[in-house]
Amino acid sequence: MARLTQADWQNERDKMIKVCAGCHSKSFGETQLKMGDDMMRKADRLMAQAIDIVASLYKDKILEKPAEYAFAYPDFWHFMRTGGKSLEKMSHIDQVLFEMYMKHRMRTYQGFYHVNPDYAYWYGWAMMTKDLGEIQELDHILRKTHAPSGEKNREKK
Repeated sequence: MARLTQADWQNERDKMIKVCAGCHSKSFGETQLKMGDDMMRKADRLMAQAIDIVASLYKDKILEKPAEYAFAYPDFWHFMRTGGKSLEKMSHIDQVLFEMYMKHRMRTYQGFYHVNPDYAYWYGWAMMTKDLGEIQELDHILRKTHAPSGEKNREKK
């Protein structure tokens, strides 16, 4: 899944363009892959916004960092660890963030790189924007309900 050098990445990219060229022009394959790249940059911007919100809730001690996390920051790789830990004890906003990353971002990726924009949009991108909206709303509610009395609520932009 990971290509650690530009040369390795380009080699895999060239193989894919060659596969596409079996039925389409080389430029068609290149264009489709570039569209996927552009869409994933946009999807990752949505992810960055959502991650920043959750990380700031940990930083401001509005959300308690899960005991298993090494740092007070969303840990997407934690779910891969074994040991019987359950995501059920995670906060709702953490669960929305994980689903945004593991399910909806992946569907955006799969849809665009398999040239299925309908799937990428409805099951990926649209759901990511919905997730971000929910995370933003939950952030607003959590900050409003956890603000010390007498202090002005910090509003997120």
